[in-house]
Amino acid sequence: MSPKVAGWFGMAAAAVIAAAAGFLIANAATSILGALVLVGATIFFSIAAVWTLRKTWADTVWPPGVPTSASRLRRRQRIGAIVQCVLSPLMIALSVVLIVAGSTWAVVYILLGVINGVIALWTLKVLRDSAPRSE
Repeated sequence: MSPKVAGWFGMAAAAVIAAAAGFLIANAATSILGALVLVGATIFFSIAAVWTLRKTWADTVWPPGVPTSASRLRRRQRIGAIVQCVLSPLMIALSVVLIVAGSTWAVVYILLGVINGVIALWTLKVLRDSAPRSE
């Protein structure tokens, strides 16, 4: 079995184990055991996720996989910045809801939303300026 297939099966098994741990946590008599099982499932999920990146079991290179190209990295950063631009107004809207509810955490959410939006827009500008020019 290839590492990629083993990783996917491992992640599925870890998810099932984590769900079973949730049922154990819900019972007072087995809650500590459930917490320990959940920790083990989380660790197993992480290991299985790394397995999906390996080409063969003999591959000893860390981190596994091939280096990505600069254009692919720019694309990933652009997608992340766009997601940030979408989430910033949602954070500010949440702060408005908190203001109406009388919470003191509203100021924190406003600041986080504004800072997140500014950083996302700055990232998009830097990515646009650093893109190779095709002429």
